Amino acid sequence: PPRAGLPKEIIALIAEDKPGTVIYISCAPDTLARDAARLSNAGYRIEKTQIFDMFPRTPYFESITVFTITGRTIREESNQ
Repeated sequence: PPRAGLPKEIIALIAEDKPGTVIYISCAPDTLARDAARLSNAGYRIEKTQIFDMFPRTPYFESITVFTITGRTIREESNQ
């Protein structure tokens, strides 16, 4: 998403469609934290986060966070 993060409407669409995995690439830790809370409320949890120092000797970095849906059943997976 842009630095402003995901709009609420996009998170609502994710919650409605229920993809098994959401990969979130961010350069803004504040919006990542906000969107992580929103995704958590939509039934997702953080599986893994990795930080990348793309700009050495600066305070800036990129992160990739993998969210997975909680309580997803094998039946739901096979119906896709």
